[in-house]
Amino acid sequence: KRVNMNIDSCTLKGSPYIGVFGFANDEIALIPKGTEKKEIDVIEKTLEVRAIETTIASSSLIGVFVAGNSHGLLLPEIAEDSEMKYLEGLGLNVKRIEGFTALGNLVAVNNHTALISPMVDSATAREIGKFLNVGEIIGKVAGTDIPGSCLAVTNKGFVVHPNITSKEFKMLMEKFKVEHHKEICIGCGACAAINPTDWVMEGDKSHLISSNKEQGEHGTQEFKIIDEAKLSQNQEAADACPVPCIFVKKVD
Repeated sequence: KRVNMNIDSCTLKGSPYIGVFGFANDEIALIPKGTEKKEIDVIEKTLEVRAIETTIASSSLIGVFVAGNSHGLLLPEIAEDSEMKYLEGLGLNVKRIEGFTALGNLVAVNNHTALISPMVDSATAREIGKFLNVGEIIGKVAGTDIPGSCLAVTNKGFVVHPNITSKEFKMLMEKFKVEHHKEICIGCGACAAINPTDWVMEGDKSHLISSNKEQGEHGTQEFKIIDEAKLSQNQEAADACPVPCIFVKKVD
């Protein structure tokens, strides 16, 4: 599918390594303090965002330290309280992730899915997914444990390292969303019996394990993003639901 986009060349602080020194989502760009006006103008015009000059951990290595999407920004454990307050004062949703520093290398994320390094423990991965309101996938890119350094992703598509394997590329291309309309769940337990890895009974209703929440047609519903490896088990659970209240959809 053809995607129209603005493309230009620029530097940050005179350096061509813009991914090291800058971070951008669909709304803002974080850039080092003292960035030249001509560089700011190029960034704001090309990306159609608002540029914000700041430091992270008293450093200009913003792209190394920050990951995020339109829902929020992940900051390293060494981020200063004053830096967090400054960004929050600008209306940004920020969260410090304890135990990790180079989040820009460890996480590649858009508004749908976060691809997270295997070096990140499962509890922190779930914390990241919940804060950014996305499904999380643990995986490598180009055989490395630092997918954020090998992958640039937006809501329109991605650019990836040329050494990516066909299996990894398929993982990035084919994502599926599992929706659980919990409000109308009757608690028959078929999903938990068929796929106990992803489903469990909680009281009189089933629960989609490691899921996030969103508003749906029946109120608050659970969801998470899965890859092809978990597709058949979840589709079987959906097919067995008598209501039905479980749906598996391909993410475009």
